[in-house]
Amino acid sequence: MKIYDDLKPLESRLWLIEVTIIVCFTILCCSFWYLQVLRSEYYRTLSEENRIREAVIPAPRGLVLDRENRILVENRPSFSIVLQRESITDLAQTLENIRRVPFLDITAVLARLNKYRGLPSFVPIIIKEDVGPAEVAFIEARRLELPELAVKVEFKRYYRDTAATSHILGYVNEINESQLHYPAYKSLRPGDLVGQAGIEKRYDSLLRGVDGRAREVVNSRGRKIAELDRTEPIPGHTLVLTVDTELMKVLEEAMRGKVGSAVVLDARSGELLAMVSMPAYDPNAFAGHFSREDWSSILLDPNHPLQNRAIHNLYSPGSVFKLTVALAALQEGVITPSTAFFCPGYVSVYGHTFHCNKAGGHGAMDLKSAIVNSCNVYFYQVGKKLGIERIAKYAHLLGFGEPTGVDLPGEEPGLIPDPEWKKRVHGADWYGGETISVAIGQGSLLVSPMQMAYHAALVATSGSTFRPHLLRSYADSNGQVYPHEVTEGRRSLAIDNQYFDTVRKAMWGVVNQGGTGYRAAVQGHDVCGKTGTVQLASKTNIRNPKAPPSELAVHSWFIGFAPLDAPEIAVAVFIEHGGAGGEAAAPIARVAFETYFALHDRSKASS
Repeated sequence: MKIYDDLKPLESRLWLIEVTIIVCFTILCCSFWYLQVLRSEYYRTLSEENRIREAVIPAPRGLVLDRENRILVENRPSFSIVLQRESITDLAQTLENIRRVPFLDITAVLARLNKYRGLPSFVPIIIKEDVGPAEVAFIEARRLELPELAVKVEFKRYYRDTAATSHILGYVNEINESQLHYPAYKSLRPGDLVGQAGIEKRYDSLLRGVDGRAREVVNSRGRKIAELDRTEPIPGHTLVLTVDTELMKVLEEAMRGKVGSAVVLDARSGELLAMVSMPAYDPNAFAGHFSREDWSSILLDPNHPLQNRAIHNLYSPGSVFKLTVALAALQEGVITPSTAFFCPGYVSVYGHTFHCNKAGGHGAMDLKSAIVNSCNVYFYQVGKKLGIERIAKYAHLLGFGEPTGVDLPGEEPGLIPDPEWKKRVHGADWYGGETISVAIGQGSLLVSPMQMAYHAALVATSGSTFRPHLLRSYADSNGQVYPHEVTEGRRSLAIDNQYFDTVRKAMWGVVNQGGTGYRAAVQGHDVCGKTGTVQLASKTNIRNPKAPPSELAVHSWFIGFAPLDAPEIAVAVFIEHGGAGGEAAAPIARVAFETYFALHDRSKASS
């Protein structure tokens, strides 16, 4: 009995152990059942994803053509040296190997490694781009010595006729950190290329295409063993622009050595036939990786070659604005075409003496002769009668003070001053003398060359032109063409056509009847135009022999259209510090008119 009693504690412990084993075994069986039956599909998928890797196949960017299907932008093959981080076993030894490669900069390599440290290790990092055949041969011949380095073939943008087209086409570069957060770029990764200016930026979504995918079988170290399948990339759309390369080249040649811009529009459709901004830059330089020194040299260039002066820069319009004042005064009944004022060379208004552009005066002037001779005194008096509110109203109607809507990024709206603007911005009242300055295109007025060309087209067509635009059509990878139709831009200007006729005939006289724009004349084509000269210096500076030339030289304008009876093209030319508009800008406009009509006649002869 005593022995039995002694075994009871042992039996209790054995029973507890048995229960514990049974419970653990049950839990283990349930876990196996849960993992292998209920969650089998989930873990099978995870296993496949660990074994299979998806690689991106970049899509070729779309081509860009001119209106005659001449190539403006294409893709060229390029060889790059890449660092395969998944092959690195000893980073210090790898860096030592790279130091022994004569054409690799270890500092640049380390900077690239740091920049893309967040990418998966199986993604190669480009450490040198656009290498030549000798560099490729060097790497290929040393595969055993340099297993971490490889040669990658990719396609890069190649821009033709860069000086003529750089500001229209823009450039591509790696997406920056802030852009990665934009909704339009949500599918992109660090290192991807996107348009950063011009057409490349404006139509990036069309040009970019759709990347392909390749599913690869990899081992435990992430190295590719085989490819399971792939989805080929879809190339970006091919864009056909409205510009004419031949006209662009001729304009670029005429503008070479100058600072300014020239714009040529089809006055009927709003198609942008040419736009040149000088100085230009080479967008091919952006296709690779800029050094800090190269980027600084561009940013510090005093002529700012990256600025598209046709849409980004704003200037006083000078005497070209007299066309707007004339149309406003005619429509408001302030003057008639026969209204005359005497110009002795000056006029006293609001207790201040304002001088004419001709020291001795022009004598008696009606509206046409005042436009032909660009008489300031005439328009001082017209501006006083009109008042700033009505001047501002018609300026907005005729294309100033707002973007034209041209399909390029960053267009500036310009400025049409009025009393409300001055009160809001400067906290001061408007005074009458400011109206007198605005009446001849001076003062706080600011316009762009693109607005000036659009203004010329509106005057030429009585407001029936469309907004300026660059895209004519685009085609997908299957060859399906989609025309780009523009329906915006036509304006109900509330100005009688007879007044447009009056101003257009005066513009014809500016070029063909001894006016200030006679250097723009083209025999047989009835060119109409208006010159403008923007004074930059005060009289004090003009009399100061130590004043730098940049403070003294005036800006030059010419705007116009042709022919008179059935306008086809509108032109605006602006030259910074070029001198009188008739001397500097008008001859370049003549080149634009001559080239357009020569190309037009050649096209008609060949058809």
